[in-house]
Order: sequence, then structure tokens, then C-alpha cells
Amino acid sequence: MRWLVIPVMLLFIFPYIGTAREHEIEITLPPGEVKMLEFPLGTKISYVEPEQKVQYHMAAGIKNGHRLLFLTLFSENGARVRIGYEHPPETPAAIDGHCFLIITPERWVEKLQRLASHKERLGINTTVVSVDDIYAGRYFPCTGRDEAEMIKYFIKDAVEQWDIGYVLLVGGRKYLKEDWLLPVRYSWLNDRSSSWEYERRFISDLYFADLYNADGSFSSWDTNGNGYFGEFDHEISGQKLADEVDLLPDVYLGRLPVRSDAELEQVIENIISYENNPDVRFNNVALFGGDLYLHDPWDIAEGEYLLDSIAEHMEGYHITKAYASDGLYAQKINDIINEGAGLAVFEGAGNHHLWAT
Repeated sequence: MRWLVIPVMLLFIFPYIGTAREHEIEITLPPGEVKMLEFPLGTKISYVEPEQKVQYHMAAGIKNGHRLLFLTLFSENGARVRIGYEHPPETPAAIDGHCFLIITPERWVEKLQRLASHKERLGINTTVVSVDDIYAGRYFPCTGRDEAEMIKYFIKDAVEQWDIGYVLLVGGRKYLKEDWLLPVRYSWLNDRSSSWEYERRFISDLYFADLYNADGSFSSWDTNGNGYFGEFDHEISGQKLADEVDLLPDVYLGRLPVRSDAELEQVIENIISYENNPDVRFNNVALFGGDLYLHDPWDIAEGEYLLDSIAEHMEGYHITKAYASDGLYAQKINDIINEGAGLAVFEGAGNHHLWAT
């Protein structure tokens, strides 16, 4: 069975008063519809009933600066659902928008002080940490089976002890070989494409942002312990393997995939220039997409549906949509971008040299 997840967002943020005790809520789940409920992170879900009629999944993540437990519910035939839960011992504090962590190779610590000073002038507390200091345990005891996991554990410690809300990784791929100036994590999955034998793994920096499982424990992305991370339908010796990964970020994270001093200096200059004098073109957003899954039984153009959802969250921006259902072609995309789109979002297929939908 394949699900088309069309979440209906219901927000349950319960204040904690007194000792932890069990509560119950009831909701009506229409046939074939997915609903997502939100609780403070640390909430214990005691039961979801009737079990024989409801499928559910729990994951930890962030939304609008709050750390939450997401409970996703689905019933093929519909059901009246009862959910038992207990308040966490204390409600997690909202993410502080003024605490920023930069992680970088040692060679760029000094150059990044310019960006850190700029952020400080904007009222954002900024800390620059080298990977060498992380591995040496300068700030927190170093934990992890490899360098990528050591960095992830460090981010978790920084979130919990420094109240970090935002993380920037600095460093891309080296020029002549598949090696990285700052570690990456590969996820292993079978995409069932013709390239399966040639591309069995994919880079995902979501690994560094997805810190917690639904119960608040560390999210290793390797729940079966075989050394392959983020597995889904991953085949080894004829056996299909999968890890349990909730895929929701617990901290806001990005990367500058720079490879040289010159690239880093230029990117820093661009960031400071933009934040001091924002270019109005970046209020113009172009959305391009179509049907990601042809001939599906739901007859929904998933790319267009997702882009419509993105547009709903971009209040204050000028949105231009160009969808396959309206006749999308290469020249139309070029024309829209050249008319002054500062941001372009594409939902479709493709590779390093083309888009396709």
C-alpha cells in the first residue's frame, strides 16, 4: 500500500502543570485521510486505539521555533481514534533565534571571523568551531564512530548546552577525488532507476540536523547497526535493509560547499552585502514543477501540490508559478528567471546538467 500524505495540521501544545499524568484526546479520522498532531517534544504517547483500524508514526522535529513530537495517523476505512499521552517533565524551550554555530576546517577559522563579527553586529551570538577542536574534545567529550557522527554529536551537545538554534557547515568536495573538506553523510537507498548499479548512495546534510528520535534519544540513522546510514530498500547479498529514520530536522542547518579560500571569501562578501543591502529581486520566487509520479492511482501532480504548499508559507513574496499542467518548457523557465527571479524552486527529476518533469 502506498500513502499519499496530505496532512491536516492540528496543533496540541499543552502547558505542563503539576506532575506528569495521562490524558486522552479523541479525533475523527476520515477514510483515507492523513492527520498530523503536534505535541511538545518529550510527550509520551501511551496508546493509539483502535490499533486494528489505525496506522501511526511518531517523529521529532521543529516547527516555527518549537521542538515538537509529530504523531501521524492514517486509517484506510476511517475511525474514531483515542490517543493517550503524558506531559513531558518540562516543556522544551523555544529555539533561540540569536545563537548561531559555524563548523569549519581549521584552515578557515580566521576567515570566518569576519562573518561571525557581522552576525554579532546583527545581534546574533555566533561561535566558530573547527572540526579539529571537535575531534579533540575541546568543548564537549568527543563521541562517535567516525568524523561525521562526532560532528553530529557535537551539534546535539551545542543545542542542549549552548542553546544553539542555527548551524552552518563550511566545506565542500575536494577537486580531484571524492573526499570532503568537511565530512558528509551518505544515505543508502534503492531508487529503482537505471542508475541503481552506479549510484547506490546519496549525500544528505539532513543527517546532521535530524538529532532526535521520537522518544528524544540520539538519531543515529543506523538503527540496524551495520554501518550503512539512512538505508531504505538497500540490498546487500539479496537482503533488503532499512533503518528507522524520522527525517525531520531538529535544528536549522545549512552548508557552504566551498572548496577554496577564494570561494569562501566571495560567499562571505555576498552574505554580508545582501544582509546589509537586501536585493529586492530575492522577493521574487519562481516555482517550477509537474507530476512526479505518472499514472498513479490518485491522479495528483505531486510536484505542483508541493509547490502550492510552499507558496502558502511565503507570505510577503511575489510568487510566479510555471507548471507542466499549464504547458511548461525550457524557454519559459529561462524567461521567468531572466525577468528577475531571485529564488527558483524546481520539483521534478533531473541530474547535474538538466531538469526534467
